[in-house]
Amino acid sequence: AAGFVVVVTGGLGSFGGVGIAALVGGVVRGITIHFYPPAGEASMYLLMLLVLMFRPRGLLGERIERFE
Repeated sequence: AAGFVVVVTGGLGSFGGVGIAALVGGVVRGITIHFYPPAGEASMYLLMLLVLMFRPRGLLGERIERFE
């Protein structure tokens, strides 16, 4: 489940975005587990929700052209 969250948060097709999302996600989850362990897994999904609200293609996702 964490891999899915990292790939979606980073942006499909973006290796750099996935790397950044993995680092940020790990830090967020670590801090959350330190202060409130039951919310550790939920914090990853909350991070994904916040990123996708402001950047629907992910952190470094590229625009996908439609085939015509």
